[in-house]
Amino acid sequence: MIRYFGQAQYSPTRILNGYELLLRQCSGGTWQFPRDFRQHGAAEMQQLAAATIAVLEPAARVVSINLDQDQFVMPEFVCMFTQLVHDFPKREIVVELTERDCSVPMAELRQAAAAYAGSGAYVCMDDVGSGANSPQMADALDDYVSEYKFAMQNFNERDGSISNLMPQIAAWAQRAKQFQKEFVVEGIETERNLKIVEQFTPNIIQGFLFAKPALIPVQQDIF
Repeated sequence: MIRYFGQAQYSPTRILNGYELLLRQCSGGTWQFPRDFRQHGAAEMQQLAAATIAVLEPAARVVSINLDQDQFVMPEFVCMFTQLVHDFPKREIVVELTERDCSVPMAELRQAAAAYAGSGAYVCMDDVGSGANSPQMADALDDYVSEYKFAMQNFNERDGSISNLMPQIAAWAQRAKQFQKEFVVEGIETERNLKIVEQFTPNIIQGFLFAKPALIPVQQDIF
């Protein structure tokens, strides 16, 4: 059985903005990451996403779903997001392109980003500054990207690197301002994290300090 867990996202004034939907699989009575995300196709994920979005509170105007590069360029997933946009006109449906490098040509990523944006979905570069989601990737996709998301959880606070993140956060915050993108910071787990982040006036904040991912119950006959 698969379900989406939702992690709440908030405005800087702690008003609910929406949810990032995170796919989980129940195995042996325990919810865990799917063994292979690709075993679940676009049609299956669309049905589950629709059932999940339908039960979210009206205040959750934004709903984000992650795709790796190889999924992102598949026409089936473009169709999935196009349908979700059509079915939920009062929500903002966001496709988050993860930082995982699947060796997809840049031209294909750009073409897919254009298709998502053309469908009415919003495109987010997830985990900017990590993996494949570099400034060079942003240069290529910026015509279609509406949001940069910086992930603090990719860095280890125990070795002091959180404090050393400030130049990276500042660079992406400045780029977001320059190119008129939403700037999201996730992985905020401590008040120390929050104090660092607040200096850069993000549009949206997310992390265990505010809310952990939680199961969003849907009808039992969905997968």
